[in-house]
Amino acid sequence: VPNVAAQENSFALRVELVRNSYDSVLTTFRSSLQQGKVTISPYTLPKVPNTVGSRIDGQLTQQKQGTMIVLPLRDMTLKIWTESNDFKADLETHILPNLQFQP
Repeated sequence: VPNVAAQENSFALRVELVRNSYDSVLTTFRSSLQQGKVTISPYTLPKVPNTVGSRIDGQLTQQKQGTMIVLPLRDMTLKIWTESNDFKADLETHILPNLQFQP
């Protein structure tokens, strides 16, 4: 498995459950939003309609463009993202419509 920390590796799908609150995860994108590097909009998974999160499109890190879905999960945050716009269609067509979890 390639190193996820190496900048030259871009992954089609990344999933991470972090111990930070939903608000603190969104705060990390505040400066990128103000600079116009990302857009943030409300997002709800089709199979988990009672959980509203955020969709972040644009420059997720200094070297990587993509789409990230950030969802509150109890006292943690679920992050699902792609590290290249080349994989955006797969994320939208295959992953997100079929993803479900128990909030």
